[in-house]
Amino acid sequence: MKEMLHSRSTRYGLPGLLVVLMFLLAWQVSAQSGGDDGWEAPLNLSLSGTAVNSTLVAAPSGKFYLFWQDRLAGYQYTSGDGQNWRPPVKLLVPFTNPPFSPVVGVEDFGGFYKPKMTVDQDNVLHSFWSDDELKLRYSRAALLEDDVLSDWTPVESLSEVVSGFAVLAGPDNALHLAYIRPSTDAEIPPGVYYRRSADGGVTWTEPQLIYESDYLRPLDAEKTNIQTAVADNGKIFIVWDDPLIEKVFISRSADQGANWTDPLIVDQRLPNDALESPGPQNIDIVTQGADVYLAWQGGHEPRLCSVYSQASPDGGQSWGDAQKVLDTGSPECPSLTRLFWGENDLLFLLTKVVIPQVERTQLFLQAWDGEQWSEGERQDSLFDFRDPASYRTVSFSCLQDYVTQENVLFLAACGVNRAVEDIWVMQRPLGDAAAWSERFAPPSAWSAPDFLTTREAAVQAPAVFIDAEGNIHAFWNEPVGESGNPALFHMVKDENGWSRPLAVLKSPDGSLRQQSITLDRQRNRFLVTWIDSQNSRPYFSQVDVAAAASATDWSNPVTLPIVDPLNEWPQAMVDDAGNILVVYTVPVNENRGVYLTRSEDGGNTWQDPVQWFDGAAADWPVTGQPALTISDDGVFNLLVKRSLSPMDSQADLFYLRSEDAGQTWTEPVQVNDQLSGWAQLEATNSGTLHVVYQEQANNRVTTWHTNSTDNGVSWTPPVPVTDFEADSVPVSLMSDAGGNLHIVFFTDAALQYRWWNGANWLIGENKELDAKMAAYIALDAQIGGAGFDVIYVKEFQADVPLGSDDEDAAAGALPPLSYELYRLTYSLAESERQPEAEAVAQVTPEAEPTAVAPSTPTAVPAEPTEDTEETAVVEVTAVPALQNTANFSEQPAPNNNGISPWIISIGAVLLLILIVFVIGLIRMRRK
Repeated sequence: MKEMLHSRSTRYGLPGLLVVLMFLLAWQVSAQSGGDDGWEAPLNLSLSGTAVNSTLVAAPSGKFYLFWQDRLAGYQYTSGDGQNWRPPVKLLVPFTNPPFSPVVGVEDFGGFYKPKMTVDQDNVLHSFWSDDELKLRYSRAALLEDDVLSDWTPVESLSEVVSGFAVLAGPDNALHLAYIRPSTDAEIPPGVYYRRSADGGVTWTEPQLIYESDYLRPLDAEKTNIQTAVADNGKIFIVWDDPLIEKVFISRSADQGANWTDPLIVDQRLPNDALESPGPQNIDIVTQGADVYLAWQGGHEPRLCSVYSQASPDGGQSWGDAQKVLDTGSPECPSLTRLFWGENDLLFLLTKVVIPQVERTQLFLQAWDGEQWSEGERQDSLFDFRDPASYRTVSFSCLQDYVTQENVLFLAACGVNRAVEDIWVMQRPLGDAAAWSERFAPPSAWSAPDFLTTREAAVQAPAVFIDAEGNIHAFWNEPVGESGNPALFHMVKDENGWSRPLAVLKSPDGSLRQQSITLDRQRNRFLVTWIDSQNSRPYFSQVDVAAAASATDWSNPVTLPIVDPLNEWPQAMVDDAGNILVVYTVPVNENRGVYLTRSEDGGNTWQDPVQWFDGAAADWPVTGQPALTISDDGVFNLLVKRSLSPMDSQADLFYLRSEDAGQTWTEPVQVNDQLSGWAQLEATNSGTLHVVYQEQANNRVTTWHTNSTDNGVSWTPPVPVTDFEADSVPVSLMSDAGGNLHIVFFTDAALQYRWWNGANWLIGENKELDAKMAAYIALDAQIGGAGFDVIYVKEFQADVPLGSDDEDAAAGALPPLSYELYRLTYSLAESERQPEAEAVAQVTPEAEPTAVAPSTPTAVPAEPTEDTEETAVVEVTAVPALQNTANFSEQPAPNNNGISPWIISIGAVLLLILIVFVIGLIRMRRK
C-alpha cells in the first residue's frame, strides 16, 4: 500500500505542480495587465442574464439615468451618482411595440425600440426613437423627486421616415434634432435635416434641409452616422457620413438653426488612395467655448485604417491641419471613436480597435493637450475582466461615456459572458496634464509619411523640388506602353493636395536614361536633360513650373550638339547671366572627355560643344560622369569620374576648377582614396568644397567625406560618414545657406540623417519605416527654409487575395512587385542649421555611436566599426499623412501600446515547464 501511494505521487505530483504553477502565473499576468490603468472593478447593475441595449443619460446635476431592455421583463431603469445606485425597477415606456407594453403576458408584443435621450435644464427627459415603420418618434417625461418619472407625453412623429438621428439639449435649454431622411418622395428629397424646439419639445420648427444626396436613400440605421454639437457662442454644428460616396461633412449655423453654411467636405477618398483602403467614416464632434474638434476614421495609406482629428479655434470659421491620432495597424477601422472633454481642459479620444497581432479587441484612451495627441493608453482592465460570479471573461460592447464634475470617466456597457447578458458600469479618474505627461512624446522632427501613389511598374530616379510658391514637385522614371520604355512622371502638391501622377515627357526614339532635372529659379522653369537609350544622344526639354503637370506644355525634346555618337550623363545648369549650360561626357574613343554646350536664349538655340577636359590627352581609359556646381563667386567647380572600363561601377574622382566661366581649367586633382560609386560635389557659401561619395566593397557600403579649404588644391583625408553591411545604401546630399551639409540615407527600413557642422558629422533624428515585406530602393531630398523634403520609393510584394484563381498564385509563384512613393519632411533644429563658422567643434568618439535624443547630437566616429552596424537613434512609427483640401499636417500619429506582457508570460510558462522537468529528472535519478 505504501509503495502504491509513492507511485501515484510520482505519477501525478509533478503534473499537478505544473498546473498549480501555471494557474498562479496566469493569475499574476491577469493582475499585472488589468490593474494599472485606473479602472475600478466593473459593477453589474442588471444581475439578470437577459439585459441588453443600455441607454445612458446624465442630467445637468451630474446624476445618471440608465435604461436597458430585459428580454423577459421589459424595460428596466435605475439611477445613481456613479458610486451608489438605486435598485432597478421595471418601467412601462412608450418605446416598445405596442407602447407601454409589460412584455410578459402580451401575446402581440412586437419588441423593443432603442431610444436616444437627453435631459434639459428643467430636468425633463426627452426620448427619440425609430419604430418598425422607420418613423421618428418622440415623447418626454419629467424627472421627479426620488428619480421617479412622471407620465410620458403622447407620442409624436417628427419625421415620416428616418435612418439615423442625433439629439441634444443645448445650454439655452433648446432641443436640437438632426436626422437623415432616406426619402424617395419627390416633394421631400433625401438628405440631412434639422429641427429645433425652444419650448421643451412642445413645438418644433419645420424641417430644414441641410444637405441633399440620393446616395442616402438606401441606407439603414446601421450604416448611417450623424452627430450634432452646440458651442458656447450658440453656433450649432452637424457632422455626418455619406458612406456610399465615402465622404464626411460638416455644416454650421450661427443663427440658432435658421440658416446653414454649405456643407464642407472634411475628408474624402483621394485620387491616389489604394483600392483596398477604407474611406472616411464615423465622424464625431465636440465643442468647448469657441473651439470645435472633429475625429473620424479613414485609410489614405494602403492596407491601413487610421484615426484623424482636426480643430477650429474660432467656431468653425477656419480649420487647422488634420492630424493622424492613432494608427490601428490594421485595414479594419475601429468600431468606436468617441471624443469627450475632461474637467481638466484635456480633450480625450476613446477608440475601440482590434489588435491584428493577437486578434484581440482593445480599448485605447488618448489625451490632447492643445498641441499634440498622447500615445494611446491601453485599457486592459476592461478586456481582461472576469465576472466574479462565474470567473469567466466578460466581453463589453455598446459603450456610452460621460465625464463627471470630479473628472471621472464613467462608462455604461453591455457585457456578455457566454450566454449571460448583463448591464455593467465602470469608472476611472482621468487625471490632469501632469498625470498624462509621460504619454506625450517630444514632437518628432520627422513628419508622418505622406503617401503619393502606388505603381505597378518599377519606379526609378525620384527627384523632389520646392518651387517659389512652396509647392512640392515629385518626378520619377517609370516604364510605359508595350515597349516598356521609361517616361518621366510628375506630381505636384499645392493647397488642394497632390495631383494625379501623369507621364509628362518621353524620349523621341527610345527611353529616358541618365536624366537630370534642374529648377531654373531665374525663369521659374524645370530643365530636363537625358540620354536616349536608342541613339545615345543628349536631349533637352523644359516647362514653366506652373505647367509642369501638363504634358502638352513641355517643350518638344531637342537634340543637343555633339562631337561623337556615344554620349553620357548630361546635366543642365544656369549661370549668373541666365545662360543654360549643359555639360556631358564622351566616355570612350578618341573624343573622350567632358563637353559643354551653351544656350544664351533660354534653350531655343545651342552653341557648338566645347571640350572642357580632354580624357584622351590625360590618358584616361574612360571619362565618367561629371558633376558641375557654380559657386556664389562665379567659380566653376567640376567633379569627374575616371574608371578603367565602361562596365566599372566604381571609379576615381578628380576635381577641376575654372575662374573664367570654363575658358581655362586647373589640372585635375584626385580627391578620393577609395573607389567611388555614387558621388556628389557641394560648393558652400563659406568657400569650402565638399565631396561625399560611396564605396562598395566586400558586401559593405561606406559613405566617405572629404573637403578642401584652398580652392581644391588639397583635400583632407576622407572620413566615413556611414558604414553598413549592405548591397546598396540609397543616399541624398544637400547643403544649406549656412554652409552645413545634410545627408539622408536608407538602411533596411530606417531613414537615417546626419549633418556636418564644420568639424564633424553629427547624428540627427532617424525615422523607422514599415519593414514588412518591403525594401526602400531610392530617394531624393531638397533643402528648404526650415528643413528639407524627402521623396522615397518603397518596393514590396503585392498581396494575393484569398481565394484567388490566379494560376501563378496557385502554383506558388511570387506575386508581382509593386512600388509606392512617399514624401517626408524634416524640421531642422537651430543647432542643425547654424552657420558653419559658428559651429562648435565636437569630439569624435572612438566607439560606435549609441542611441541619443534628437536634441543631443553625437559625432559620427572617424573610423568604421567592422563588427557592428549602426542603429537608429529614435524609433518612430510610420504613419502616412492624410492629403485633402484641409491642408493636413504631417505630425506622426502616436503609437498604440505593444503586447509585450503576453510575450513575457509565454516565456515565463516555458521557464516553469523547464523547472518542473529538471525537478522530475532529479527525482527519477534519486529513485
